Amino acid sequence: MESGTVGTQEVTEVLEVYPNPFVEELFFGNPPAGALAGLHFSLYNTQGHSVFQGKPAGNCLRLPVLPVGIYFLSRYSKLKMAFVLVLLALLLFVANIFEKEQMERMDQSFLSIYEDRLVPATSIFEIRENLYRKRELLKESLQPLHAPATSRQAGIDSCNRDIHQLLTAYKKTYFLENETAVLQNFESDLQAYDRLEQTILQQISMGNMPQAQQIYERDAVPHFKTAVLKVAELNQIQSEIGKEMLSHSKKSMASFLLLSDLETALIVIFLVIAQILIYASRALSRNRTEPFSVN
Repeated sequence: MESGTVGTQEVTEVLEVYPNPFVEELFFGNPPAGALAGLHFSLYNTQGHSVFQGKPAGNCLRLPVLPVGIYFLSRYSKLKMAFVLVLLALLLFVANIFEKEQMERMDQSFLSIYEDRLVPATSIFEIRENLYRKRELLKESLQPLHAPATSRQAGIDSCNRDIHQLLTAYKKTYFLENETAVLQNFESDLQAYDRLEQTILQQISMGNMPQAQQIYERDAVPHFKTAVLKVAELNQIQSEIGKEMLSHSKKSMASFLLLSDLETALIVIFLVIAQILIYASRALSRNRTEPFSVN
């Protein structure tokens, strides 16, 4: 080896590098079109320390003045690294979008549990209570020794107003097909019972107590029992729908946790790549005697 020259290991695996030995320039012999695009090269001494990093101009790699010795050439592509980082960033962005959608679905599920299930369940309970309360008032009206009929009439009217308000609030919530049919049947029985209730009160006010008692036992009681059964059926529907909504919420939570784990994994990959890039830019100490090769 002549003084003032530097020797290299010629690499022919993909690119032909010459001359060997070299002084301040290395050339790539007949590289395929685009083969050098985005490539960066590093030159290491025999101690594994990086003494040069750069990219070629055309097919020429200009080097600084280096001491006489043996050096090892390796290449890396910043373009590929950038592509990987962009891809990971896009994956994080997509995962974040899905995560927000899952959070919105979870929020909607919890809101629906309150607005569409808790409100109806409360309304059904109060409707049932008002039904029993006004039936007791009607039964008391059939007993002449109790309070005046006018006070019981006021109590029954109050129950009817409350039931109407509760049904109005209930109808504003989300309905299933079978729930709508059951509610319609309930309203039909309730209306029939209300008409009989007014007829009974009129008979009582006219002093026709036996006739009022007969209408109550023969006609009103069956409609009342049917209405109560429909209320129980509506309550059962709320329970079943609540279980379905709870299952949906659990699935949404599972999807959210999966996306969260994916984001965590992508962040870890980001950190690993960043660490690799940091160390690649520093001097490397390697206990190796074989030359670096152009990969």
